[in-house]
Amino acid sequence: MTLFRCSVLKKRNSNKFLDTADEVYAVGAVLDPVDWPDHFTRTGGIVLQGVTRFGPEGYDSWPLYASEKHDTTYYEFAYWKLKDWENELNMQTRASLIKLDFNPVGKPTNIQNEDNSKEILDKTTYVHSHSWIKGLASIPESIVFPSVRDQNAGGLNFAIYEGSTVSNFSFQQDVTMIIRDEFNVDVIFPDNTKITVTPIK
Repeated sequence: MTLFRCSVLKKRNSNKFLDTADEVYAVGAVLDPVDWPDHFTRTGGIVLQGVTRFGPEGYDSWPLYASEKHDTTYYEFAYWKLKDWENELNMQTRASLIKLDFNPVGKPTNIQNEDNSKEILDKTTYVHSHSWIKGLASIPESIVFPSVRDQNAGGLNFAIYEGSTVSNFSFQQDVTMIIRDEFNVDVIFPDNTKITVTPIK
């Protein structure tokens, strides 16, 4: 299965972005720690760098998030960018679209099959999703769930906890993102075409 992820790629301890596909030969080793902290697992001394839907504070593992469609990952990335929209208004953010292969051993846990799926996928709070995942007997290999940020219905996201299930990271293209206001982000492609995404909040 092919998945996509939009990330700000840079070499660790450097402001230099990954410019070519050759520089993405080992994305897991060079991604910003926020995107790939210690290959999925937190160890002693790592400071919590953010809380996500399926990555609650104090949880033992940190998932890699990726989307089935590249359009969906733009919405997801834009949603997080807009959290600081006032400070980044009209600023350019250079991001990269990454493609990766996902080969789960087991079937991903499907949130839509859960009795409280609507609560788990709440758009404004992670209280229910955190309670749900902390209540599981063990950390799942992966989770599949519909995007709640993509305006176009049908976009699926994956939260992947097992690093051995992902491989063949490849650089697809650079994009430039510009926050236009509290709700809208322009995504500008290398050929200067653009789309404006308005993630659901």
